Amino acid sequence: MKRLFYLFVCALPLFFVASCDDEKDLPNVDFAIQISGGQFVDGEIYVTTDTVLTVDSVDVINNEPGKKAIITQASYFWNSRFIGQSVIAPYGINIEIPADMKPGRYNLQINAPIYAVDKTPAYACVLYKVNIVESADQIPSGGNVAHRTSPDIQENEPSIK
Repeated sequence: MKRLFYLFVCALPLFFVASCDDEKDLPNVDFAIQISGGQFVDGEIYVTTDTVLTVDSVDVINNEPGKKAIITQASYFWNSRFIGQSVIAPYGINIEIPADMKPGRYNLQINAPIYAVDKTPAYACVLYKVNIVESADQIPSGGNVAHRTSPDIQENEPSIK
């Protein structure tokens, strides 16, 4: 009987151990996007009609030093319409801009599941304005083919914007 009592006393604290933290610890990452066929100017993409805009790579940068983060795929949407998915690193895609597409502003959205060390799995979303212009001389100066951005990160798969 004494053994049973001691077993119960030793096991009693186990019944009171519970997690009180329901908050998810989401990753703190940036994305480094590399393109060709267009240029980043002030966080927007500029491209001419009748060209191919290529997202060459989507790289994840964990803002917590010494810890890794990855994505396993990238899904691409043009004005809320699914245009493709890449499941092979560096997660790029070719987007053909037709010659008859009217100049203007369009949306390019990149969604990706993200996994980081010691963090809750999450989804990342990057939304770019794509400015289609008729000729290269309409692209503002100071452009670049690389851009680092902080994606919108949430626990559930992002909706299409």
